[in-house]
Amino acid sequence: MPVVRGADVRRDEVRVEISQPLFRQFGPLVRNEPVVAANEAWLAARRAWERDRSGLALRVVEQYEGLIFLAHQIERDVAFAGRMERLAALTAARERQGRAARTEALRVELQRGEAEARLAAGRAQLGIQYQAFADLLGLPLESRFELVAPDLLALDEADASRAVAVALACRPDYAQALQDIETADRQLRIARRQLLPDLRLTARHTSYGEGEEWREAGRLDESDWFVGLMGELNLNVREARLGVRRAAIDAEARRQVAEIVRNRLALEVNAGWAQYRQARTQLDLAARNAGLAANRAELARSLFEAGRASADSVSDAEMDRVNAELSELAARREASVAAYRLLHGLGTLVPAPPEILAQEER
Repeated sequence: MPVVRGADVRRDEVRVEISQPLFRQFGPLVRNEPVVAANEAWLAARRAWERDRSGLALRVVEQYEGLIFLAHQIERDVAFAGRMERLAALTAARERQGRAARTEALRVELQRGEAEARLAAGRAQLGIQYQAFADLLGLPLESRFELVAPDLLALDEADASRAVAVALACRPDYAQALQDIETADRQLRIARRQLLPDLRLTARHTSYGEGEEWREAGRLDESDWFVGLMGELNLNVREARLGVRRAAIDAEARRQVAEIVRNRLALEVNAGWAQYRQARTQLDLAARNAGLAANRAELARSLFEAGRASADSVSDAEMDRVNAELSELAARREASVAAYRLLHGLGTLVPAPPEILAQEER
């Protein structure tokens, strides 16, 4: 480094210095902290992204099952409206013959109008749901889909006993809670280092030259050596001690948060199993009731055509039939979504990469 001294003396020097931190800054704990912190931030972002990806898959399932429900509801309403139209025509004919009361004909006409109104509302709602589903998939809003009802997932009840263990091993959010504990413990160790003196073992060699001309200074024919301890005196020890206390409190808080996450996860998984079992039971009952309602409607229609029942009994039976069919469709939708919701709770709906999960649980 060229240096001008006064008006006549010039100085040129080259300095090489090696410094080894001692005590406070010694070791990889402090030196590697920026790299470790950046890697942990990257892992946290990946875990959040994986959890969002699983949530997106669940929303796709929910909307798809909703579309299937609406499509089947429209099919049932179309069939129901057709049956009510035939019943209204037959009731009007019997009214003209004096074999049916005017109130029966009006009641049938009212129920037929309600069926047509529900059919129109269902078709409008289906169009809206199509657009919402296309938007969720990132497709043009005018997209149309061929709806095929998937088979219901049959989950093994024997797995319920180890479901919490599976979730602890497969859920990225629990892995993040454990990672936060490790981070807080490392920050506590770093904070304790701040109580140590900041000393460095330093070796320095300086080659220099002086002269009236730069060529004389550039010879670098002189040299100095220095080997010794260098450091900074920290008079604010109280602030360092407060930092250690704050880090210790944060580490304990992270442990409590991890326990809360563990308990919440167990509650979510157990509730998911209960909802899944309840949904499958409701589906069996709804299917049985739909069969009974269909048999009752057929019997009432046969009796009416034979002149042994009123139109009111047929219309009531038909209403019960379509309501039972829709209840079965709703129960099937809920059973399907409950299974996927349980898998989402277990963390196995969209499996996360092993390197971002809790290693000890896995």
